[in-house]
Amino acid sequence: MDFGEVMREWEKISEKAKANGKLPGSQGFQEAWMDTEAARSADPHEGRSGHDRGPGAYLSRRDIDRLPVDATLDLHGMTGTEAEAALGAFFERAEADGLRKVLIVHGKGLHSRGQPVLGTVVARWLEARPSAGRTGTAGRSQGGSGAVWVLLKEGDQRSR
Repeated sequence: MDFGEVMREWEKISEKAKANGKLPGSQGFQEAWMDTEAARSADPHEGRSGHDRGPGAYLSRRDIDRLPVDATLDLHGMTGTEAEAALGAFFERAEADGLRKVLIVHGKGLHSRGQPVLGTVVARWLEARPSAGRTGTAGRSQGGSGAVWVLLKEGDQRSR
């Protein structure tokens, strides 16, 4: 699909969402767009923005939100170096145990002396980790913007 096709599809979805009372930029509008894109995706190895568990296993954001968190790592009070070490150990254990969804609490940086550090460290670390699949901001009850959920890929997809 080229960029022009993406834009035409976006416009179609936008018109449909507006007709249903969902405004551009709203969560409902974004969910409608994501659900439409999820249904159309055909590549089982699409990577971070697509499938994580093989053919036909795409999960919508609603499905992901319903998945239980199998393990949580709280990085509050750690330095960037300490957080990276903790992430490494946590993911090694999660992979060995075959976990599906984990939660990493990095905090919002409200008590940092300077700029918040851990959120950036976590994002960079996850991008480099082959087993880290889709990620997203946790729900308000799980830490909101101070936490991120991660779907772990199965062993055969970790190198992709």
